Amino acid sequence: MQNCKILISVLALIVFLPFDSFGQADDKSNELDLEEQASPKSPVNLVKIQSSPLGATVQLSGLYSIVGRTPFLVPYPLEGRYKIKATKEGYESETSHINFFGNSESSIFIKLKPRTRIKAAMRSLVFPGWGQLYSGDKVRGAILGAASIGLIGWTLFAHNDYNTSQNAFDRALENFNKQEIKSEESSRNVDNKLAEAQDDYDFRKTMLLVTASFWAYNLIDSFIFFSSPAGRIEIKANPFPSASNVNNNKIELSLRIGL
Repeated sequence: MQNCKILISVLALIVFLPFDSFGQADDKSNELDLEEQASPKSPVNLVKIQSSPLGATVQLSGLYSIVGRTPFLVPYPLEGRYKIKATKEGYESETSHINFFGNSESSIFIKLKPRTRIKAAMRSLVFPGWGQLYSGDKVRGAILGAASIGLIGWTLFAHNDYNTSQNAFDRALENFNKQEIKSEESSRNVDNKLAEAQDDYDFRKTMLLVTASFWAYNLIDSFIFFSSPAGRIEIKANPFPSASNVNNNKIELSLRIGL
């Protein structure tokens, strides 16, 4: 009889103990779920980038490489030092560095300066072709720059030739004056050296005039034929829609008229 009681007690422990344990585990998991629902996740503060004018392409280079068109939000928080470069056709590019601190909210505003004829002409005054490159006409700027380098080199070569021939004439004249009896051969030598020096002088003068005229043409070209984005027909897409300007990534056709 006593053995039967012991057997019944063991069976009871085997049958009822697992269900009680599972019930405790379920209670604990329910408590965890309730705690997670009760404690909301910390808000993520993103980086908002704006510019004047709108539509500038902004590139961030750091731990991540991000490209967007203003206005836009960086899709995740940034941390560390980043290089920021903003570009837009018809405006000077802007580059700066900024430090981000993880979840701290950041707002960046970039103001771009428009390119102007005066700025282009000032650059062309310093060196031919620079103003054309500044205004966005890279082909014309490269051609004018290469041509100016050739003209400057040729002018320096002509100047060096003139100095050489002038020195030769000075030595021939000095030797002629030292002679007590002036020979006909020495006289012809002085005349020949003088003629060579005169030819080299004329060629140097011509090269200086050509180079100066080319420099002036380059200056006028950069001012009158300033390459402005206004008045162009352009086809563009908006791959970076924002909350305030969503184009569903459709192709847009726009015409801008102006000087």
